Formats: sequence, structure tokens, C-alpha cells
Amino acid sequence: MASFDMSYDERTDTLHVVFDPKPRARGYDLELNDLVAIRSDQDLTEVRALTIRGFTSLVSVGEMEISGLRDLPAASVARLLDLLARPPASLFLGPPDADNLVAAVRVPRIEEMLAATW
Repeated sequence: MASFDMSYDERTDTLHVVFDPKPRARGYDLELNDLVAIRSDQDLTEVRALTIRGFTSLVSVGEMEISGLRDLPAASVARLLDLLARPPASLFLGPPDADNLVAAVRVPRIEEMLAATW
């Protein structure tokens, strides 16, 4: 079973999930759009954290643009889309549409989170 820390601030409607609670020196904070950010390792091989502002609104809409990837090199975009398509990010986002740079926003069931490995 994977480990994670999750918090939700009702006042700001912000969900924050940390998938790798061990402090690490190097990594990237990447804004997928104005409301969603991920923290990844330096090599873009794992998502360490996910922050979604306006979580309930995004879930009700069901889809979001991943506009923060538009200006990145194609190789980085491909690696990031791969990260979003698999756990742990895929528990909350997915599947990403590489052609239109959009992804679904979802609420995972607790069973999914407990059974997931990453």
C-alpha cells in the first residue's frame, strides 16, 4: 500500500495531496494551469504532490485544460502526460488528452487510493 497525506481546506476549496512525504532536495513545481499544480522529481519520473484550488468547482465541471504544458519542450510534455496518466496523479486527474491538453478531474474512492501503488 502506498503512503499519502491529504488535506482539504473548505474555506479556499483547496485539496493538497502529498504522495511522497519524505523531504527531497531536488524537484520541480509545475503549474498545469491557474488552479492545479504538481510537484515532481527532478527527472520527471514521479509525482510527489498535487494541489488543486477550486477542487469542487473543477470536479463539477469534470475537465480542465493543461495549458501550463503548452510552452514546454515536446519531450517534457510527453513525460508529464505519462505521469498524469498513471498513479498517483491518475487517481485525481485523467486520462489526459495529449492532442488538446485537457484532463478529467475526479474524486477517487478511498479504496482506489489504498490499493494504488506508485
